[in-house]
Amino acid sequence: MAQVKGPTERIVAIFEFFDRPGVVMAPKEQAGLYGRSVAA
Repeated sequence: MAQVKGPTERIVAIFEFFDRPGVVMAPKEQAGLYGRSVAA
């Protein structure tokens, strides 16, 4: 991935959908998608 340079902040939106409500990703899955994980 190319390094982002300059004064402009970048925001990336990631939309995900599951077939039922209340589904959360495991910390390992979060890290793979977002680059880090948080406690669920």
